[in-house]
Amino acid sequence: MVTKTLARVEVRETSLEDLAHSMGIPIRILPWWGSRRQGADSGLGGVKRWLCPAVGINLKRRPEVLNGMICVWKGKCGYQDGYRTHTHKQEVEVKDAGNRAILVAIRSCAGIVSHHLLGVDDTAPYVVQVSSRVQTVDVAFQWLIPKKVKEAVIQGLDVKRQGDWFFIPHSREPNLHEWDDFLHYGLYKRNHLYRNHPLVYNGALTRHRASFVVYNSIFGLPCEAPIVKGKVRAPDHEMLNLGNQWHLGIRNRSHPWRNSQVRNQGDD
Repeated sequence: MVTKTLARVEVRETSLEDLAHSMGIPIRILPWWGSRRQGADSGLGGVKRWLCPAVGINLKRRPEVLNGMICVWKGKCGYQDGYRTHTHKQEVEVKDAGNRAILVAIRSCAGIVSHHLLGVDDTAPYVVQVSSRVQTVDVAFQWLIPKKVKEAVIQGLDVKRQGDWFFIPHSREPNLHEWDDFLHYGLYKRNHLYRNHPLVYNGALTRHRASFVVYNSIFGLPCEAPIVKGKVRAPDHEMLNLGNQWHLGIRNRSHPWRNSQVRNQGDD
C-alpha cells in the first residue's frame, strides 16, 4: 500500500506594480475614487471637491505619464451621495508582459474595455492605446506599425524610428509649389519649407522637431505628412540624424492626442 502526501503550495499573485518593478518600468497604482475633481467653486471657498469618476462621459480613467511615472487608476468609486454609496469601479487586468512592456486591459463600470501598452522606450516611460483585439505584447507592437511602414520594410528600405515616429527614405524632392499653399489645423502651411519645426500628424502637435520640414499630401495616408531631413530631436530620445536624405515621417497607429496637455479622462 502506497500512501501519497499532497503538499499544499501557496500561489502568490504578482501585482502590476511588482511586475513593473521587476521589468524596470515605473508604474504607480492610484485609487480611482480620487481621479476626478470639480473646478474651484467660490461657494466652497475655492476648494476643489471630489466627484464620482463614473459620472457623465468619464466612464474610465486611462493610464498616463505624470512626472516620469506611469499612473494607473483602479478600484471602487466609493463616492457617497447622501446616504447612498456608489458601487462603480474600474478594473485593471494584466494581459501579457515582455520586451520592456506590459499589456493591460482597463475595464470601466459600464463594461467598456480598452487595451494599453505600458513600457519604457530608451529611458522614457510611455503609454499607448492599442486595439482591444490585441492580446499579447508582440502583437500590440505589430499593430502599432502603420501599413506604409511595413511595406517599406518589405521593400528593403532603411526605415528609422524615434519614439512613436517612423522615417521612410523619400526618393523625391518635396513639393514646394506656392500655389498649393494651404493652412491646415493652423499649425503649418502645406508645401512650405520650415527650419527647426515641430512634427505634426493628424492634427496633433508632437514634441519631435526636425531641421528641415515640408508638409505634403501623400497618397495612402489619412493626413498631410511631414517630409524631413537633417536632425530630429525629441525629449527623452537620442538625436536622430537623417543627413541630407529626405524621409517621410509617419506616426504610429495609437491615439493621436495621447501626448496632448489635456488629460484623457473620458471615453476612447
